[in-house]
Amino acid sequence: MYMKTYKIVIWGTGREFSRYVSFLKRAEALGECEVLGVTSNDAWLQSYDGWPFLAKDELLQAGADAYLITPEAAAGSVMKDAQAMGIPLEKIWHARVLFLPGFTFEKYAELRASRPSIVALNCWGGYTYHWFSMPFYSPFINLWLEREEFLTMLEHLHDYLAQPLVRTGTEWYSGSNKLYPVMSAGGVHLYMNHYLTEEDGRRKWDERLQRFNWDNIVVMMWTEDEALARRFDALPYQKKVCFMPTPSDIPSVLAPETCSRIELHEKQYFGYYVNRMADGRYPYYDPWELVMHGKFVKRIELQ
Repeated sequence: MYMKTYKIVIWGTGREFSRYVSFLKRAEALGECEVLGVTSNDAWLQSYDGWPFLAKDELLQAGADAYLITPEAAAGSVMKDAQAMGIPLEKIWHARVLFLPGFTFEKYAELRASRPSIVALNCWGGYTYHWFSMPFYSPFINLWLEREEFLTMLEHLHDYLAQPLVRTGTEWYSGSNKLYPVMSAGGVHLYMNHYLTEEDGRRKWDERLQRFNWDNIVVMMWTEDEALARRFDALPYQKKVCFMPTPSDIPSVLAPETCSRIELHEKQYFGYYVNRMADGRYPYYDPWELVMHGKFVKRIELQ
């Protein structure tokens, strides 16, 4: 039973819009949401599927809890337009989140309002943000770190994130067959393997660092070294997960049984498998519980 009926504005009347009509009609019938109206650049409309058409200058006065963006190709520009109008980032949702396993309006609104900052060893954080279609509330996106240095940074995170980035060199990324910049924050190296230039990496780091939420940090690492896992477990963060390929009694360790049972056709290393869990390819844990509450809840059981 829902405690609240969420007031929704649908933004976009193009091809993707029709994918969500049946879902939202059903959600309205159950009292989960109320669609206040639909908006787009098609200002000649009066209504669409029974919902009134709202002009852009009416949106702020509508009193919506969320604005659902339906056009995938133009989602970025719509988000910029919505923010320029004064709509808070936490209220701008991609409509595709409606189909996430476990989605409820209440739960997703809580997640967005909490603004989790994921500090991850590798691309797991970016995959997790993409899974939830959320803004990056962390600069640890599209890069990776050495484990020893990563742990050192986590032990003094305030100090290291206050340091300016310094270019230390370049390395080759076989995934894109290109060189990428290596930066340093107080001596901790940031391998920015998904950035082509130092300028891009520095700009995105600074931009996302401004969004960092010190009140809601989620830290993640993967390792096969138990000593490093125990050092990770000692970190003073409430929400933390260390993925390991074998079971352990360390409280913050999550060791997926599927790792030894599934055949990875790509023949990749364990870290690849961890990232594929985050993007839903190999579902194992409940990402809602992990990010929102720091709890390990399995989605699957093995025979």
